[in-house]
Amino acid sequence: MAEITLKKIMATKAAAKPKHSPITPSPSGRTLRVNPKVIDPEAQTRKGEGPKPFLDENFVAEQVRQIIEKLGVSATAEVSRMDKTFTVDISSSDSSLLIGKYGVNLDSLQFILAVRIKTLTGEEDFEIFVDIDGWRRQKEDKLKNMALSVADEVAKSGKPESLFNLKASERRVIHTVLTDHPKVQTISEGEGLDRYLVIKPK
Repeated sequence: MAEITLKKIMATKAAAKPKHSPITPSPSGRTLRVNPKVIDPEAQTRKGEGPKPFLDENFVAEQVRQIIEKLGVSATAEVSRMDKTFTVDISSSDSSLLIGKYGVNLDSLQFILAVRIKTLTGEEDFEIFVDIDGWRRQKEDKLKNMALSVADEVAKSGKPESLFNLKASERRVIHTVLTDHPKVQTISEGEGLDRYLVIKPK
């Protein structure tokens, strides 16, 4: 299925923040804080049962718009869909705040959006990927290039190489890019935060 852009949304700087914003800047202005009362599924359910909204690009775009408005930042966003995967591309002059150090705020935005959609629709069989000014794509490209470079070294030396301090999503990128490599294979080892990836000869 071809990926299409269905809806573009714009959120301007809000004059005042709502009483219960799901994510708000901390006093330092660099970290986003989560208000669990807003994204807690049980809290949402207690408000009363009603017809569940249909999960499509328009619905996702509206949830993104509401979150951006509550953050009080200026941004535009495009929502596209491929099968059960929704991609949200955000462009903002406040991108450094929205991304955060090492992408921690971006990960929070993606998590909050996914929980919000799951809570409101009752759907679980979907994926949400959020990117801001191409930051995640650029990082993914660098990760792919690094994986291919290490794979070449492993193929030449015949010795395995271990890659540490990777998120699950980053390990998945490397697994995917090296799946069809003719000379190396990848495996994940370890548990929890100590989990790491190994590139080794076939």
